[in-house]
Amino acid sequence: MVQWAFQLSLLLLLSPVDCALASQLFSLPSVYTGATPYQGLYFDSTNVTIPLRTQRDLLVRNVTIDRGLWPALSLSSYFGTDFSAQKLSDVEQVLWMGYSRIILDLYWDAGNTQWQLCPFSIPVQQSSSSSNTTDDVQLGKYKCAPWYTFHHFMDAVNQFLTSTDLGTSPSDTNILFLILNLHEVNTSSSSGSASSLPVNTPSAFIANSTTPSTSSGSSSVARDTVTDSTTHPNLPWPNWLDLVKQGVQLLVGFGENTLPDHAYDTSQDADTIFNSTDLRTGWYMHTAANLTQLSSPDCALPRNTSLENTTYASPYDPWPYLRDTRSAPFTYNTIQKAVNCGYSPFFTASNYTASNATFAVNDTAHWADNVLGSIWTWDVSEPKMGTNPRCAMMQEWNGRWRAGDCTTLLRVACRHVNDTSKDRAIDLTDTDRDELLHRLFWINLNSGTDGSCWVVGLNESCWWLNNVGQRYQRLVKTSAIAGVIILILVGIFAWVKCARWWRNRKAQIRKHFIKDLLARREYVTVPA
Repeated sequence: MVQWAFQLSLLLLLSPVDCALASQLFSLPSVYTGATPYQGLYFDSTNVTIPLRTQRDLLVRNVTIDRGLWPALSLSSYFGTDFSAQKLSDVEQVLWMGYSRIILDLYWDAGNTQWQLCPFSIPVQQSSSSSNTTDDVQLGKYKCAPWYTFHHFMDAVNQFLTSTDLGTSPSDTNILFLILNLHEVNTSSSSGSASSLPVNTPSAFIANSTTPSTSSGSSSVARDTVTDSTTHPNLPWPNWLDLVKQGVQLLVGFGENTLPDHAYDTSQDADTIFNSTDLRTGWYMHTAANLTQLSSPDCALPRNTSLENTTYASPYDPWPYLRDTRSAPFTYNTIQKAVNCGYSPFFTASNYTASNATFAVNDTAHWADNVLGSIWTWDVSEPKMGTNPRCAMMQEWNGRWRAGDCTTLLRVACRHVNDTSKDRAIDLTDTDRDELLHRLFWINLNSGTDGSCWVVGLNESCWWLNNVGQRYQRLVKTSAIAGVIILILVGIFAWVKCARWWRNRKAQIRKHFIKDLLARREYVTVPA
């Protein structure tokens, strides 16, 4: 009984969030194996986690979310023709790899009245099978799990967001963009058309997302100003922290829509799902990578001249993306060029395996390695961890940062007081270029004692450290509830055991009483 209670307590003390996180840690490849400078580092290496977190923290207050760096991945590239139960169950891994914008092709099957990820209509008798069924269906070259629908996909998304929300893990919290491309299934194997679309629109399966308007009844605000996006498509967006503090981690938008005319009016979901103009989705993301442009001096910056005469004019295009192609996929170096030029990379190729790359069991296409190219802050193997206060310096030869002793005498990178767009030019003589200390410049970034938290300015602390208390409060609350449940279950178990023991004891007493009574009786026998 004691052993049983102990095992039960361990099970209950692990909340669903903890179990989800543990499952991801075991299912993801543990080492980056692609042909990048980070090859051989573990997924939890501080030389990867801290740079990515620093980039997120710099985005928190300084810029609006439409100016952020959000690596995007088309899930059609990830799935290919494999929509099996195993492949679908691993889709949450993509979120843990660091992709911030996920493009999902969603197919409406009128015959089965469901939104699904498989592009083929699944025979009704097979799609109606139990959700516990793991048998896949072969439809031409596609392998599909009959039971997996958009509802199950959103469950995986919600599980990821719950595992990384502000109260559970603020150091991992981030915003996720989900873009829905709408299609109808290939109906060669069954009847049905998208024209009979029922009331279960995609918004019915989306929870805890932002709303495109700022109505007072909304639990989250997506825009600072209520606007007609078709008239002013570039009005200011909020910053990262404003959204997250309101519990907003998911923004959903429509992308391409190839459904038949009048099959589905997306405006009926306008309170939940952004249109393609708002988030610059669909064809807005179809700028193919041009390596020649990226190598030019001005990088072909994402300028938006069409908005210069509007009320809110901007010299740069909001949500700028640069897409690769299946024939010319991104490499680590071209990703770096795209990011340095102000673009977020949009990965659409089916494989990113280089000829000199090793393989990981669960990541043979090297999806996890793609995000490494989006690191623009800390240099490879930086920041180095230590116990002394640390400051950040910029390297003149690549613009990346390194950590160093704050007492080191270096030049300081400055900007014009009245014009923040003007940085101080770094003019070095040939003699200076040969001296390392003359090629390093202090920037306004410093850390605490362990180097995991980097902030702008003095006497500042990382915003997410203030939420650590909430995490422990939640842990204590979860443990307390689990303890009460354990006591109740132990009490029920003890009561059942005691009641059984009492019944058995009464039965034994009665048995012995009857046996003694019979033994004391005198019997008279009749001689034969």
